Amino acid sequence: MSFKDWNLLIHDLVDNNRAILWPPAATEETRSSVTDVIGTEHIDFINFYSLTNGLSLQWLTILPNSEVPAAPFITLREANDVTRTPYLGANDDLLSRFAVFADIGGGSVAAVEKSNGIIWHEEDGELVQTTLDLESFILTCLREMV
Repeated sequence: MSFKDWNLLIHDLVDNNRAILWPPAATEETRSSVTDVIGTEHIDFINFYSLTNGLSLQWLTILPNSEVPAAPFITLREANDVTRTPYLGANDDLLSRFAVFADIGGGSVAAVEKSNGIIWHEEDGELVQTTLDLESFILTCLREMV
């Protein structure tokens, strides 16, 4: 999804649901850490984080790339640091293969497989592969809240 398309989608989401927490984009320096965590080939994530520093509504939190003042969210980097993460059992093998990018409630996560960009979500303690891209994942989660 292009930067322009993400911009339109995010503004539309916020306009239609004022309860969405949508922190402004992080600085260029902190945005570059997205590629450190997720990789350079996953352009959807890079474009998303170029516009916003995460997204949150009810049980869905797309993790911020940098700290959000007065918000209790763990950052993208912390979520993928084996010494700091509460996710995926802090399993080094899993965190080497996947990049956690969302808390989907109840301590469960969504993660992108670093090698191919496939999104997985945690269900009953197991990772389940999806066929969704980042846009579809976010929209699917938001639809489930209605």
